[in-house]
This record gives sequence, C-alpha cells and structure tokens, in this order.
Amino acid sequence: MDRDQAEAMALDALVFIIENIQLRGRFLDLTGLNPDELRDRIMDPALHVAIIEFLLAHEPSLIEFTAARNIGPQLPAQAHAALTAHQSREWS
Repeated sequence: MDRDQAEAMALDALVFIIENIQLRGRFLDLTGLNPDELRDRIMDPALHVAIIEFLLAHEPSLIEFTAARNIGPQLPAQAHAALTAHQSREWS
C-alpha cells in the first residue's frame, strides 16, 4: 500500500468514525480534539496515523470498519505501516 492509498483509507475511516456517535465521541475524547480542530487538521499526516491507530486499538471497531467497507482486516495495519514509514522518512 502506498502513502496515497493509506491517506485515503485514513480519511474513509474518519468518515466511518464520525458517522458513529459512540466512536466519534470516543475518538474526540482520546485525541483531545474538538470538531473544529479536527476539521482544521483533516490533512495532517499525524491525524491520519491517529485515525488508523484508533481503529487498530479496538478490534470490534476495526472489524466493523473493514466489514462495512468490504476490505480485508489486514489493510488498516498496512495503511498504518505506510503512514508511519512516510513520517519516519520526513523526520530523518
């Protein structure tokens, strides 16, 4: 998976999270973001990583997301690897 695909998955996952009131509340609580900050940081690579990590940290949400999007359950982990590899290169 390349970075563009990983970013697209992260944004799709964010839509999934926002559409679910319980997930949305938990995500905002865990990240400390409010809706305005979330909107302002929508293209922030660190937010993309946080979105994927949020799903990876809660298997029921991960399974629900991958089933809803009809994708393999391994793909979010691949997206995470692509996003964090890109960040590592930027920081080097």
